[in-house]
Amino acid sequence: MTTKTEELAARWSAVMMSNYKAPPVALALSLSGCGGGGGPTSPSGPPTPSVPTYSVTATVFYDQNRNGQLDAGENTRIPGVDVVIGPGTGKSAAGTGQAVVSGVTEGAQTVALRTDSLPTYFQPESQLSVQVPAASEVRIPLTLPIGNNSANVYLGYGDSITYGDGSSDRQGYVQKLQNLLGPYLGRAEVRSWGRPGSNSSTGEDAMRVTMGWFNPAYVLILYGTAVVDETGAVRFFEDIYGQDASLEKVLNKGYPYPN
Repeated sequence: MTTKTEELAARWSAVMMSNYKAPPVALALSLSGCGGGGGPTSPSGPPTPSVPTYSVTATVFYDQNRNGQLDAGENTRIPGVDVVIGPGTGKSAAGTGQAVVSGVTEGAQTVALRTDSLPTYFQPESQLSVQVPAASEVRIPLTLPIGNNSANVYLGYGDSITYGDGSSDRQGYVQKLQNLLGPYLGRAEVRSWGRPGSNSSTGEDAMRVTMGWFNPAYVLILYGTAVVDETGAVRFFEDIYGQDASLEKVLNKGYPYPN
């Protein structure tokens, strides 16, 4: 028997397919211009001397003990951060956290970060400066307000998906997430706590105790609402999160549907 949730899912899938439009094909046009002769040109003045510029390598790192220094054991690097040194800019790379900032003029230059490029919750420390060209490298610390939680520990928390049911290695997504985070940040430890058949209500009751066991810096909470049975059919659980009524209201209202 088809459940109400499965009926709504099928209706919504049909809506999505009917709204799909092939992307337009962009045509590139090459325009050539021609110019006529002009009047006589006046003699040019002496050439403007070029201003020498330099490259500075910036390393953006996670300062776990908040002392402003890159200490032994602090192996986490922060990628994707825009570093600004004088007129030059660069973006920190995955794994190394390094940004090569080119076009920096000589003298004392302020080191700044574009705050909209910082990962959520990470905070810069005191403003830095660098003397160019005497210094070709600068280290930029970022802090993370996690209190006494364990730095670089990620906890996957949820039901059978987190437990590993159905995955080929019975480990679920844990090792896959580890393989993504490790090279990206330079250091990460992924742990998991999953219980088959549980839902978010029972998970909420056990979460405080579980957090004490692992003391993680990050928590990924994942609960599934559908399962693929032995025949390959997708079966939806009953609407334990109360979303079916909202979806049915949107479908019954008809086109245009919200994005």
